[in-house]
Order: sequence, then structure tokens, then C-alpha cells
Amino acid sequence: LVQDYYRVLELAGEATAPWGSSILGTLGFVSVLSTTVLFFLKILKEMRLNQRQSEFLATVSHELKTPIASIELSAALLRAGGLSSEEVTRLWSTHESELKRLREEVDTLLEAARLQAHPPQVPRTAVDLRSWLTQSWERWARILGPGATLKLASPESDVPSPLQARIDIKTFNLITDNLVDNARKFSRGSPHLTVGLHRRKNRWVMEFKDAGWGFDP
Repeated sequence: LVQDYYRVLELAGEATAPWGSSILGTLGFVSVLSTTVLFFLKILKEMRLNQRQSEFLATVSHELKTPIASIELSAALLRAGGLSSEEVTRLWSTHESELKRLREEVDTLLEAARLQAHPPQVPRTAVDLRSWLTQSWERWARILGPGATLKLASPESDVPSPLQARIDIKTFNLITDNLVDNARKFSRGSPHLTVGLHRRKNRWVMEFKDAGWGFDP
């Protein structure tokens, strides 16, 4: 880049007309300045990407450590013995639920890695959204945990049945479950989640609204 710039200056010095020298010198300076700006923008983009990757790894580590610690604790209590049959049953139930949670976390990570490596070319199938919403409701309530509030933004009668939509059901479940899980993790006290389903122009829109602390603007 510097060599090219000096070459431009040489050409400017060889120019016979003064205005030719000024034009070539100015063009050389502008090209060097533009390239430098683009170079630093590229560096800034890479720095932001590295920061996001670090934050992602920290979050993943935390999400994986939580069920592992719970499993280790329940296993240690079971190994120690001296528990009533009711306590043993409760610990085994916790053990199994945390194993399921851990498996779901790993499956989500693998799915995210697959989508990043290969842009999704997913087959969409016709799904009745109202039936899908009814089936997902119990799963979302389980994700939110006891004491949480989960409600529809509008009366169920306002949602026509059947309500056909062409979606990739696996990815759709992954996205919506993640939104519900975020409402659980980032809420003050017991989670309060409202799910809305309404028509906007020629599309049906599904919205998730929680009472968490949100993000810095």
C-alpha cells in the first residue's frame, strides 16, 4: 500500500501541469485514507465477533455447569444413604430432570453449530398453529417452573381454528423454547410471560413478552 502511494507521488512529480500534480497527490492521499479506514473497520468487526464468542462460551459454560452441579449433588446424597424412600424418590426425580435438561442443552448447542456451519435449507410443512400452541403450552409451563404466570394476550376464541402455517417445526420449537427459557432466566422473581398471536397484513405474528430487566439500549 505504501509503495503504491509513493508511486502515485512519483507520477504526480513527473506531471507537467501543476493541477495534474495536485489531483494525483489528492487521489493518492484519499485512497490511502480510505483503505486505512476500511482496515480498522475490519479489525473492529473482528474484535466484536471475538467478544460475542467469549460471551457465548461463558454463557454456555454456566448453562452446562448448573445441571451438572445438581446431578453431582443428588448423586452424593444418594451415595451417602440414610434417606427416606420419599427423599430417595425425590432425588431420583431431580436427577432425571437435570439429565434431561443437560441433554436438551447439548442438543441445542449441536443444532446451533449445524445451522452456523450450513445455512438452513429446511423443508416446511403445514401445521395448525392453534393445535401446536396447545401442545407447546404444557412444555413452556414446565420450562418456566412453578409459580410462573403464562397467559395468552388475547382470548383463544380470537384465534381461528384451524390456523394453517408452513413452518419447520423443529427450528420453530427451538426458537420459541429459547424465548420462554430467556423469560425464566432474566425475570425478577417469578416469571410472567404473555404469548400473543395476531394477524399483521398477510402474516400471522407470534410475540413473547416477559417482565424481565431487558437489555441495555
